[in-house]
Amino acid sequence: MANERAVRLGQLARTVRPGATSIFRFKFPTADYERDFLLKPKRPAYEALDRYMSAWVEEAKKPIGSVAPPSAPRELEGIMADESLEPRAMGTHLMRYAYITARLRLIHAALLLEARRKAVGQYPARLDGLASPEHLADPFSNGMLVYRLRGSGYELYSVGPNGVDEGGMPYTESRMRPGQAGDLPIRATF
Repeated sequence: MANERAVRLGQLARTVRPGATSIFRFKFPTADYERDFLLKPKRPAYEALDRYMSAWVEEAKKPIGSVAPPSAPRELEGIMADESLEPRAMGTHLMRYAYITARLRLIHAALLLEARRKAVGQYPARLDGLASPEHLADPFSNGMLVYRLRGSGYELYSVGPNGVDEGGMPYTESRMRPGQAGDLPIRATF
C-alpha cells in the first residue's frame, strides 16, 4: 500500500511541469527517503508522543528527587527530532520548574511570616496555619519548607535538588543538577 502511494506520487511529480507546483508552495519530494518520510503513517507517532508526554505529566507530580525519566518513544525516530523532548532536556525543565516554585513559595512564606510578626509582635513557632499546606510545600521533598526560629529572626529554606536537609547550607545556583548538594535558603532582610 505504501509502495503504491510512493509510485503514484512519483508519477504525479513527473507529470506536473517543473516549477508549476511552486505556485502553491508545495514541492514534491524527489528523493526516496523524502517520499518515505512524507508517506510514513503519523498516527502511531502522535499516539507515542501523547503517551510520552502523559508519562512526563505523571513524573512531574512526584518530588523532583524521585523523578524517573520515561524512555523516548521509538515511533518518533525519523519524524520528529526535537531535542527539547528528550529525557535529559525534560528533566532540566522539571528541575527549573521546581526551583522557581520553591523560590516563589519561600518568598510567599517570608512575607506571611513578616506580616504575622508585625501583627503579633513575634514570629510564629511553626509555619502551620500561615497558609494552606500546598502553598508551603517544598517541591524538592514530600514535606513542608524548613522553618526554624533563630534568636529574634528565623531560618527558612527548601531542601534543594537532592532532597536532603543540609541545615540551610546554600548551593551554587549557577549550575542546577538533580542530586546537587545544598539547600535553597531565603535571607529575610526586613
